[in-house]
Amino acid sequence: MYKKRVLMLPDIPGWVMESIADGIISALKGKFNFTKEFADPSDHGGKVVDWNDIDNYDVIYLMLSGYLPNLESYSSIATSYHGGPGSESQANILQRKGLQGMAMSFVSHQTKERIDSPFIGRQKINLDMKVRGMIKKLGLRENDTLRFIPFNRLQTKVEFTKKGFGFDNLHFTPYGVNVNFFNQEKIRSDFVCGYAGWIQYLMGSQKDHRRGHWIMEAQDELKFHLNIAGGLENIGGSVNKIKNFQEMYNGKNVRAGLYNREKMVKFYKSISCYLVPDKFAGGPMPVLEAGAMGIPVITTECGHCGDFIKHEVHGLVVKTYDEFLESIYFMKKHPEAREEMGKNLQKYIREKRTWKAVSPHWEKFFHAV
Repeated sequence: MYKKRVLMLPDIPGWVMESIADGIISALKGKFNFTKEFADPSDHGGKVVDWNDIDNYDVIYLMLSGYLPNLESYSSIATSYHGGPGSESQANILQRKGLQGMAMSFVSHQTKERIDSPFIGRQKINLDMKVRGMIKKLGLRENDTLRFIPFNRLQTKVEFTKKGFGFDNLHFTPYGVNVNFFNQEKIRSDFVCGYAGWIQYLMGSQKDHRRGHWIMEAQDELKFHLNIAGGLENIGGSVNKIKNFQEMYNGKNVRAGLYNREKMVKFYKSISCYLVPDKFAGGPMPVLEAGAMGIPVITTECGHCGDFIKHEVHGLVVKTYDEFLESIYFMKKHPEAREEMGKNLQKYIREKRTWKAVSPHWEKFFHAV
């Protein structure tokens, strides 16, 4: 029986996208012939894709559409829409190339809502009088979704569609986690919060999207212990960024370090509560990893957190900074509740969010290309 040849293209070695790629490959091994290379052309030590050789594959899964190259044909390309700050450029790139029929996955319903909504990135479409006149002339209703395709800063083309960005080959592909690798029976009893992500997010980068300042402002007010997995060991510049961050927070119960995937279990064992302040997220994967180890979360409804994290069952779900701050204080003062919520989350993930459990969604996606 013929098995499709699938080229998996995460961005860089050792970070979240490679972990996701490996999980998909392990779950669907035997159903597809997988090869893994990397889309980021920078010097990271991994094998970089040669776009001249893609005819050797039936499916090329480009995990981040920002690396989409200029090709004559995109018929074998599949990608994912993550809905973060780059969502405007992602959508516009795909629209300009006429790729709305290309197979695309989304990993949370927050992402799906952004695809279907009259928003591009953080820009809301305003219906001025000229646009209202065009709507009336075309016989459309004002609640029909608008799609703006910027060509440059001076000219904007307006198109109307009832499908948001217009992608009609969409598939729900939820992330899973390796529960054998991320596993412990009991979390530490003292209160230590954790965060995993690029350290610059905690220093003001992508402030409106990542909201890392929530974490640092809360830590400054409540003085809780905070451990941070702040970047990859082999990525240029990470060492200096961590060093600068440590100097800023020296003596303030804050510890930051560089990690790779193999060291993340040690990181999660060092914490007893995981923090997610993001407004939008493609995952985040650390929620699954921490949850698989019995660690409760304090999170917004971003990404897949809004799909399965239940308030006061798996953790605490917040909408505002004040709720975020109050939730950290509650977790600190109530270790029994913290442990119970962590056990509930661990049970859910072991039953519903292993790579084996979510693999049917990914199998359907690859067959759709």
